[in-house]
This record gives sequence, C-alpha cells and structure tokens, in this order.
Amino acid sequence: MAALGGMLAAAILKVVGDQVGSLIGGQIALQMNLDKDLKKMKMALESVKAVLKVAERQSITDELTGLWLKRLKDFLYEVSDMIDEFEADTQAITQPSARKFSFKKYLANMIPCLSIGPNITMANRMKKMRDDLKVITDQHKEFKFAEGTHANEPKVTDIRETSSTLETQIIGRTEERDIILASLSESLAKDITILPIYGIGGLGKTTLAKMVYNSPQFSGYSQVWVYVSQTFDLIKIGNSIISQLSEKENESGYTGKQMVHNSLKKLLAHKKILIVLDDL
Repeated sequence: MAALGGMLAAAILKVVGDQVGSLIGGQIALQMNLDKDLKKMKMALESVKAVLKVAERQSITDELTGLWLKRLKDFLYEVSDMIDEFEADTQAITQPSARKFSFKKYLANMIPCLSIGPNITMANRMKKMRDDLKVITDQHKEFKFAEGTHANEPKVTDIRETSSTLETQIIGRTEERDIILASLSESLAKDITILPIYGIGGLGKTTLAKMVYNSPQFSGYSQVWVYVSQTFDLIKIGNSIISQLSEKENESGYTGKQMVHNSLKKLLAHKKILIVLDDL
C-alpha cells in the first residue's frame, strides 16, 4: 500500500509542479507581482520531490509511510486548488466574456490599483502553504527517511533476498523461458543486450530469471546474480559484480564510483557474461 501511495503522491506532485511551472514568467504573474512567490513555491515542491524519492528507497513500515504520504497528498490537493483559483481569477480579469465575475473584479480590471488587495491575499496564501509544506517535508526526519543508517540502528536482514539457485523442478514456464533464450540468442552479435522481465509481484519473474540463468545455453559464460533490493546502491551493485567475477577475494569493496567503473571495465572486457539484476 505504501508503494502505491508513493506512486500516487509522485503523480500528484508532478501535476502540481507543472501547474506552478506553467504560471512562472507569465504575463499575469508578472503583472500581479506573484512571479517570485510562484518560484518559491516551485522550489518548495522540488524539495518535497527529493524527500519523496528518499522515502521510496527506504525500508520503513507501511503505517508510517502511509501516514506521511496521506498528509502530503491532502496538502498537494490544497495547493492545486489554490492554483486553480488563481488561474480562474486571472481568466476572469483577462477574459471577461469567458465567465461571469463580480463587480469587484470588474473594478480591479478597470482600475489596476484595486487589485493590490487580492494580490496580497494570494501572496500570503502562498507563503502559508510554503510554510506548511516545509513542516510536512521536515517530517521525514521524524519518520526516519534520512539517507543511510546510524551505527546504533539494528541491521535487518532482507527476507526477500534471492539467489540463482533453483530449489525445485519448475513445471509450466518452459515456453516463456524459451522465448527469452531465443531473444537473447538473436542479440549475441551486439556488445550489450538488456532484456527486462517486468510485472506485478507474485507472477514468478525471479523464477523465470533463474530458469534462464541456469540454462545450458550460458554454460560457457561468466555468470553474475545480483539482488538489487529496494535500496538502489550503484556502488554496492558494482562491488557485487566485481566480487563474483574476480578471482581475487580482496578485489571488491570499492567505495567510489570511479574505482568500481575502472575495475568493471577490466573484468568485463572481451568476455561473454550474463548478469541478472533481480528485484530491480
């Protein structure tokens, strides 16, 4: 449920961000002196987006994630409503024939100085919403969405971790396996072939990958199986590949991306290698 909530929150966040972005630099925003406020709101939304990405990478309980995402979604709807009101008001002023509007707005259109009051109100609303948005963004500290782990936090074993071992004889997936093997065979002339297996949980994607991995077709290949997990860490993935391909036990554990890159470049050069990235 938390993953679904995260996808929904990200979608709403994108829509609201696009709404605000489309108004920045526009004639109405500049005329009403709201361009600066809109830019600040855009920056606040970008901060939320960054925190949301961190939250999606962390292994945290659905209850905490769901609570934070609910608060975020509800607030984003409020921001969207505010932007809708702003767009409707500006349309009423710039296009009087498009809709009926109040005598006050008519006067504001005819006498620009009367529009100062509404401008201040909208600016104040944006400031309040930015403050509220910051409060919600800062709650990631309370819910421990921060990157990395602390030394005093217990390490939890990921029960989803997989290996390339086929525990039992699999029946009924040979057709799908053969389709994948045929597709890979047709791509042997290419330097690199990437073939994704995707779908909702429980369909047997990992099992199918194991069947391909253990196929005699790849008996002459160097083979690597990496369990990626929900915490996507390029350096960890790179070190896992290096440790499985290297004949030296100490040739892994690099801490920098460039070090990992250099080592992989040597290990992968002029070799036939099958790499499976599971749970990517």
